[in-house]
Amino acid sequence: MVTLSPDEILDFNKLGFIVLRQYYSVNEILKILDEVNGLEY
Repeated sequence: MVTLSPDEILDFNKLGFIVLRQYYSVNEILKILDEVNGLEY
């Protein structure tokens, strides 16, 4: 298993966000994030 430092995780999230931006609009991403966050609680 690969362990990532917090900084690396942030970079990974940023990369993921950049990739998502190419396929989804900002509003769609925010909607998805809301749904994901809703699942956690």
